[in-house]
Amino acid sequence: MNSKVINLSLIVLCGILFIVALYLVFMWVPTEANQGIVQRVFYFHVPSAWVAFLAFFLVFLGGLVYLKKRDPRWDIMAYSAAEIGVVFTTITLISGVIWAKPIWFVWWTWDARLTSTLVLWLMYVGYLLVRAYAPASQGFFFFLWMYLLCFFLSGGGEFNILLQSLAAVPTQDYRVPCY
Repeated sequence: MNSKVINLSLIVLCGILFIVALYLVFMWVPTEANQGIVQRVFYFHVPSAWVAFLAFFLVFLGGLVYLKKRDPRWDIMAYSAAEIGVVFTTITLISGVIWAKPIWFVWWTWDARLTSTLVLWLMYVGYLLVRAYAPASQGFFFFLWMYLLCFFLSGGGEFNILLQSLAAVPTQDYRVPCY
């Protein structure tokens, strides 16, 4: 079968499944008792966060393999994963803000998980900007991958954020009484 036909079929299938998912989220799933309709944002927020963290892990993995083998395909894969990660981190940050306003009564709190996700987003946007505007040379890419490796190993990377989100440590109650 032709690859264009397969690609078109997959795009159409994804579009249909996306419409079905929207229907299920907004029409079929019952409204949560405590948070109300705003809880439905989580059907977009949580999967977007997982895809973003997975993409940034692929950036890390691609960078390590690129440093070891010097095969440009791994560098291209890592660059593509960084683009996907930035898109899904943007969706995560925006949907989190949409959820936070009615629940916490503020748009943003400087919680460690929120702030580290914002720093992660800023760092990978910076990575994409450097990749787009700096001259391409072997030494430059080596430096860039070493920078990302140091960031990841220092505890500021996505693995630390993922562990924090899985720890289920209760955070401070940011709700402000309404007068």
